[in-house]
Amino acid sequence: MTMTRQLAHSPARPVSVQRLLLGCGVVAGPVYVTVALAQALTRAGFDLARHPWSFLANGDLGWIQTANFVLTALATIAAAAGLRRGLAPGRGALWAPILIGAFGTSMTGAALFPADPAMGFPAGTPEGPGHRDPVRDPAHGRRRRRIPVHGRGLLRHRFAVRP
Repeated sequence: MTMTRQLAHSPARPVSVQRLLLGCGVVAGPVYVTVALAQALTRAGFDLARHPWSFLANGDLGWIQTANFVLTALATIAAAAGLRRGLAPGRGALWAPILIGAFGTSMTGAALFPADPAMGFPAGTPEGPGHRDPVRDPAHGRRRRRIPVHGRGLLRHRFAVRP
């Protein structure tokens, strides 16, 4: 006679899509800070007091920070989608996901348009501000000019891009 034994354990609770999307937002910030800080402490010539983390996208190991930007962007955009699904109707349910999604999209901009090498980083770069060639990089080649706008508040100090 064969005996069958049944294990007494509860099956794992399935993870909902919304919970997974929100979890992406929970880990996005700590992962970004951990990766950037690890690079900042190990890359030659990088000084936390002088250089912004976006400078880490330069040099031979710049692909690490670029990947960090992209992964953080995807996780943040996923969190925005999770918020959109989970929040009760109202102003916050509309604007919170939009603004968080816009922040995630800006992180892809940081990946696509890395900062100029400047202020001695990466090693061998001269001190002082960086310089972009407008022919090779047309996204940064336009000048910003002040346009006088009549009105009140912030509209008076509006800046626009002119060709």
